[in-house]
Amino acid sequence: MKKNEELIKVHHYVMKEECMNSELLLAKEILDSQIEQDNEMQMSLKDNQSLFLLIHHGYALIWIDGQCLSLDEKCSLFFHGKKEIQIQWNHAQFEYAILQGKNMKTLIEKEKINLDPCFYQKSVIFFRTCWSSLKKYSQVDAMGITSAIYRLFSDLSHYALGIQEDNAQHKMVQSIIEFIENHYTEDITLQMLENYLGYSKYYMLHVFTDVMGLSIHDYFIRRRLTQVKVLMMETDKSMNEIAKECGFKSEVSLYKSFKNIYSITPGQFKKQIKQHP
Repeated sequence: MKKNEELIKVHHYVMKEECMNSELLLAKEILDSQIEQDNEMQMSLKDNQSLFLLIHHGYALIWIDGQCLSLDEKCSLFFHGKKEIQIQWNHAQFEYAILQGKNMKTLIEKEKINLDPCFYQKSVIFFRTCWSSLKKYSQVDAMGITSAIYRLFSDLSHYALGIQEDNAQHKMVQSIIEFIENHYTEDITLQMLENYLGYSKYYMLHVFTDVMGLSIHDYFIRRRLTQVKVLMMETDKSMNEIAKECGFKSEVSLYKSFKNIYSITPGQFKKQIKQHP
């Protein structure tokens, strides 16, 4: 792992693994990485461990047992069980926690959960709780950490089951996301959303930005770029073909959006994938 001590902080909650009560859920390790270039790390998870990863800015490529995933800004990823993991990032800020405890798989049945920006605030709260505990206690507050992880697992379970918050604003945001999901290859306008959902476009802009932490337009472009990365990883299509399939007017338009969001070009992104063994 390429490491810059000023930019990466690693805290171990437990000094000796054998001293930990195996019944408890604990954050065994937590990392906070500030903005860096061309960095990577590797780790191995045990059967009784889980990984929770949150991207604040930029993007990261994650290889899980050789399978490549791309995680964008304000998105999270959770998975558990014995796995070999490699994380590669460029111009990114992220946090992760390795969680450990007995029978963790019984708490969440799904082995892997991809979390969109709707879950961002809950992810942030979890990590703030962890950092607060580190600063407050000279020794590990085992029950406090366990409680925080149980709350996280409860939120993850609700998300995996599709249980959304019973809140009119969150329902509206979810409706906007669903509309974009079904039409992101088209030229969507705020007027189209206003006609479809029946809300004022100015109200939708305000609420969406407040809930998601980014504008409707930014989310729309990022959704297109997510599909661009999928096609680049899984097909041999030309960039011109990918641009048209994902709704961009030209390869140049795709290039500018990609460089603006990820700080690298599509060609550099593809090179990163090909360089992975």
